[in-house]
Amino acid sequence: MEKHNQTIKYFLYCRKSTDEKDRQALSLESQEEEALKKFGNLKIIKLPHESVSAFEPYKRPTFKDMIERIKKGEAQGIIAWHPDRLSRNPIDAAQIIYLLDIGALKDLKFCSYYFDNSPEGKMMLQITLSQSKYSSDKLSKDVKRGLDKKASAGWRPGLAALGYLNSKTNIKGEEIIYNDPERFNLIKQMWQMMLTGNYTVPQILKIANNEWKLRLPATKKRPARKLRLTKLYQVFTTPFYYGWYEWPKGSVNWIKGNHEAMITDD
Repeated sequence: MEKHNQTIKYFLYCRKSTDEKDRQALSLESQEEEALKKFGNLKIIKLPHESVSAFEPYKRPTFKDMIERIKKGEAQGIIAWHPDRLSRNPIDAAQIIYLLDIGALKDLKFCSYYFDNSPEGKMMLQITLSQSKYSSDKLSKDVKRGLDKKASAGWRPGLAALGYLNSKTNIKGEEIIYNDPERFNLIKQMWQMMLTGNYTVPQILKIANNEWKLRLPATKKRPARKLRLTKLYQVFTTPFYYGWYEWPKGSVNWIKGNHEAMITDD
């Protein structure tokens, strides 16, 4: 078996996403480090790390490229942290099993799972991949239930509108929305200016950016930045500011929020 493994080239595939169901997975760097530590004696071709959910098929360019290159014979094996790094959906899982069936894939190696390329081994792999899909399905359903519960309680799910903030200290799914001490009064003043009819939206934008130095809150991916015209038009057309929100979006089901409204319904 040791000699056989030396004739096989392996793609090293590392994946992680920001989805709730993936947050407990090892970091991409840790996945690669552990794989190289355990299988460093094999012929390994590193692939670009992939930060995409595997819940839906045809969404991962690196995975797609890997499958195509395996079909061309560039490698005959895959190394990954766990089978759920390869797939959380039945279509991608079927591709892996099919490549094993036709011999294009000769071996799979995982840091936290043992695979044997035999009828019994492929059956166990199918069961493991099915369990990954079941876990994803169940977690998605649980998350949706939590969001619906939060929405019905008067707290709109998702990122708070400009001028408000999401609490970060409560139980998951039960966070509240509170006034942003830095921006709430400024956004409210912008509403008051617009409602007088004496200011155009571009004029209000210029005052907010240049005189008040208003900035959008920084996020993990983007720094604090100036308010743009499209964002300001969005503010002035969002019912959330007079205390209501639609949930689910597009359902025409309107809910009275518990947050402090900036303007009246009228």
